[in-house]
Amino acid sequence: MSRVTVTTRIERLPAAVFDFMTDPAFTSEWAPKAEYADTQGNGPTRRGVEVRHIAGLRVGLRWHATAYQPPSRLGYLYRWGPLTVDVLYTLVASGAATLVTVDADVQLAGPFAVLAPAVAFQIRRDDTASFARLKRAIEALGPNVGLV
Repeated sequence: MSRVTVTTRIERLPAAVFDFMTDPAFTSEWAPKAEYADTQGNGPTRRGVEVRHIAGLRVGLRWHATAYQPPSRLGYLYRWGPLTVDVLYTLVASGAATLVTVDADVQLAGPFAVLAPAVAFQIRRDDTASFARLKRAIEALGPNVGLV
């Protein structure tokens, strides 16, 4: 197993960041590697299939929510063949801003296990870039536009 942790500071309150992150209308603005998502249910019962690009491959990941506690925790478990990624986002108020951290545990089964560090490296790069896009997208809305 390999672990990935990435943190960023967003100049918006946690409720606004959480709402933005969980609104499918905004997914492509901050997670462009998720080219398609079929989502069913809401909140803690959300599940679906998402097509993503991982390490140069186009894969259909099955996922379900593992944590849904607005506005502070959001978790998903992704699966594709031998790959399992357990993702937890935590949002913590820091004055009028939010510290957003993603922790991802990457597991590959069987003989693929030796590739887990390489996949984790790619996920870290992708998450770092996604957080930069998330920060730009939310902060561009301005403090009183659209979200909480």
